[in-house]
Amino acid sequence: HPFPLLTLNLVDPASIQGFVAAVLGRPEVQSADGIDILVNNAGRGVVGGVIPVDPNIYFAGIQTGLATLYGGHVAVTSVLLPALAARSASGYARILFTTSVQAYIDGGVDLGLTYGHSYTASKRALLSYANALRRILDASGLAIKVSTLNPLWVNTDIASGTRPIFLQPVDANGNAIGDSNFQSLLDAFRALVANGLPASYAAQAYVQLLTATNPEANVVVGSDVEPYASQGGTEALITILKSEMRQSAVPWVAGPKRV
Repeated sequence: HPFPLLTLNLVDPASIQGFVAAVLGRPEVQSADGIDILVNNAGRGVVGGVIPVDPNIYFAGIQTGLATLYGGHVAVTSVLLPALAARSASGYARILFTTSVQAYIDGGVDLGLTYGHSYTASKRALLSYANALRRILDASGLAIKVSTLNPLWVNTDIASGTRPIFLQPVDANGNAIGDSNFQSLLDAFRALVANGLPASYAAQAYVQLLTATNPEANVVVGSDVEPYASQGGTEALITILKSEMRQSAVPWVAGPKRV
């Protein structure tokens, strides 16, 4: 029997509680004494300049972005952990997170990426949480494997119209008000997403992780084969990643020797 769609608003604690109660109350879950797989895949784009234009819009957007891309996933995962732990006794339980290749990018190389600073921060927080959770669950001896997917550009509706969370004013169609630079960024963002990788690429990666005996901890979803390499922005994003890592590395500065 297909599992029904349930309402979930990651920004609303009451919605999270209702969702979890509905999941755990399902006959399929109760008869199985838990759940095997949790996929945290919800997300929204968060776009806007790093300098506030309208403080009310700016800080409200940051809070909504953090709740949607990080805090909500942590809450859902935390309250469902007992159900996953119960099923792990059978030898199989999985927690997966859709993070993003942008979790590794802070905009130090590409000025346009600074407009995604809040999205990057939220995704990086989720990546850090997932890696910490994996380590503690591994140390506990529970058979719960944790992995993250970090996709390149994927064709979804994340950039469409008013779907993103905006950090500065936009009109009813989701276009910038009085800021040509921001509009240029939005146009480029939407073009990249519209021409991105098929969403099936992420689905295939999920299947690979779910069926692997020892799944990788963090994987990038992309391709070096055309036309998918261009659609995902593979070469450009890898170049940015390499440059960002060089800039982000902490150089060791030796102090004076102790006598």
